[in-house]
Amino acid sequence: MAQLNFRIDGSLKTKTEKACSDMGLTLSAAISVFLTKVANERRIPFEITADPFYSDEHIAMMEKRICNAKMVRKASGLYFYITCYVSKKEYIPTDKEVGIDFGIEHNLTLSDGNIFDVSVKESKMIKHLSKRSTDHG
Repeated sequence: MAQLNFRIDGSLKTKTEKACSDMGLTLSAAISVFLTKVANERRIPFEITADPFYSDEHIAMMEKRICNAKMVRKASGLYFYITCYVSKKEYIPTDKEVGIDFGIEHNLTLSDGNIFDVSVKESKMIKHLSKRSTDHG
């Protein structure tokens, strides 16, 4: 019998031990099953694939799109404000009049069928003015 030593993340070990215990195995037995399968079949007994999110092509595309990033620490935690370039839908102007509906389901719905869901954070000044107007109203 040989001894094998390696390092893994503590939380991964704990989760794996729990999963093995639920299956009636020790972590050592599960590793032995894995190694036996590899030795007998001469392959990893499950498919290993790369996450396409981390592909060189996707990273390059994201680097082109991100134009600004800012990390802000607030009492409730860390927040990242990221500004990206995104391709916009081609819009061909016409001489037609367009009505605008400020709705509940969508922020803006135009009479020509275009829908815009936009979110603009309320500034401190707007909050202050809004509160002041309700206090004096």
